[in-house]
Amino acid sequence: MATVSALRVVQRECRSLLLRGAFQVQPSRSCRSGAPVRQQQQQQQQQHALELPSEQAIAVPRRTRFLSEHALPFSAFLTDSFGRQHNYLRISLTEKCNLRCQYCMPEEGVQLTPRSELLSTQEIITLAKLFVKEGVDKIRLTGGEPLIRPDVVDIIAQMRKLEGLKTISVTTNGINLARLLPRLKEAGLDAINISLDTLVPAKYEFIVRRKGISKSSTIA
Repeated sequence: MATVSALRVVQRECRSLLLRGAFQVQPSRSCRSGAPVRQQQQQQQQQHALELPSEQAIAVPRRTRFLSEHALPFSAFLTDSFGRQHNYLRISLTEKCNLRCQYCMPEEGVQLTPRSELLSTQEIITLAKLFVKEGVDKIRLTGGEPLIRPDVVDIIAQMRKLEGLKTISVTTNGINLARLLPRLKEAGLDAINISLDTLVPAKYEFIVRRKGISKSSTIA
């Protein structure tokens, strides 16, 4: 019993010395209080949160990097899901046509949209202005046959004033082109695309159900 009691006394003495620093083990402030420990943990968490990977460590897909490096100031609605930026606008001026092509409409024609529902001259210019502002620099006027619209020259002249618009072109069957060409050129038309299916008169008349190859082919 005496031996056991003595051993317990020695153990208590050793613990007392340890707590008093006899072995040079000083309890730090962090051990005496839980608050500094929590602060250190918070600081470490903040430090880890700020240690973001460098640009070199991030693998950027080649396509994404290309689109980023070659980005143009285009509006979102002119950029498709593949990142392609569209700078070309086609405007149909009319449904009417002076031909009745086999592949386009029946010989008796089609029911046309009421004139009150068609875009006016000013509405067309307003739309063109909106798209040019968002990045469009090429506009093609089509139909039907765009050159049978009475205000086609005026439309082109007003479009020519839009800053940023580089090219105005027309797709036509050429029937009215000889008569309007000088005025179209003066208004600012840049390019003409003539739709001519054949140079053989008989085939032409069969396809379009009209005579008039001399007018189209002379201009072409």
